[in-house]
Amino acid sequence: VSDDAERAMIAKLKTECGYQFTSKLEGMFTDMKLSADTMDSFRGHLLDRGDDPLGGIELSVHVLTTGFWPTAQVATKCNMPVEINRCTEAFKKFYLSNHNGRRLTWQTNMGPADIKA
Repeated sequence: VSDDAERAMIAKLKTECGYQFTSKLEGMFTDMKLSADTMDSFRGHLLDRGDDPLGGIELSVHVLTTGFWPTAQVATKCNMPVEINRCTEAFKKFYLSNHNGRRLTWQTNMGPADIKA
């Protein structure tokens, strides 16, 4: 489904049901767009640096606003491998250098991880 079709549907819902009904949907939609832009910027940043702190690992991060998404109140503890921690720290450093005053909490239970051997 295209972004335009989704935006049109949200606009129709907003007209019929009001802002309160669609505010979280709009926030979710915005989060997904901003996450895609942030990942593009992060990849560009890594190319500009000329090194690969990710060690060949393909990382995809979605930065979600707490109030818009149904997430677990208590994040489950996940002991990630050193290589993955290096990736998350590289992204965190990049993200926080561009967004002051924000906090990242990794919701490891909310996404997939594919390991190829």
